Amino acid sequence: MQILNLLENSFEKAATRVKLELFLFPLIIIAFLIYFLEQTKVGESERNLFSSNIFIQKKSMDKSLIEVIKDIETYLEKNYIQLIDISNIDEKIQLQVNASILLNLKLLDYIEHYNNFSSIKTLKLTDDSLHVTISFDKSFIKNSKKASKLELAYLEKHISTSKKYSLKAIVGNEVLINEKWISLGEKVNKDFKVEKINRNSAVIKSETIQIELRLYNETI
Repeated sequence: MQILNLLENSFEKAATRVKLELFLFPLIIIAFLIYFLEQTKVGESERNLFSSNIFIQKKSMDKSLIEVIKDIETYLEKNYIQLIDISNIDEKIQLQVNASILLNLKLLDYIEHYNNFSSIKTLKLTDDSLHVTISFDKSFIKNSKKASKLELAYLEKHISTSKKYSLKAIVGNEVLINEKWISLGEKVNKDFKVEKINRNSAVIKSETIQIELRLYNETI
């Protein structure tokens, strides 16, 4: 009680300016928190469809879509990607190409990091084709290019490695991989071991890569 009385007496004796500051300070803090939370909601609601890039503001980029199309065509030519169709529809670029999965993913990475405005709106990706819609109407904070390169390097290693293994037969807890019978939990080689056996497939796993092998077919 003595502490409360001291605080009360101190407040009563304080100058008017000090009283006003003490009264306004918590209000300023509350107003700041409300503003920050609202801005956070806006940032979270405006995100690129295929990444965690955060929307900054709606404005126009310096380049025209004709220039962007020329740049994309140059990229396709340099990387030996077959162009099926590219067009400007409703201020969005529609692109269709034929290429391997790895080349298509590298193309998506190129588009995603073309500039701060490039944004993938829709895409259809198969084993050998890609159909994508690209928008340039907003500015984004983009993710690190280095992280994307590491992901692509990992995927490239996965695809290259998976082609080395072929599943020929499954009998109980044993599989025939590359003409060698291996039991569940045993090593295929120094890198991979049989992690799981399903009815029509088997999973082999190393420290960094997991591959699903299918009977009579290819890997996943």
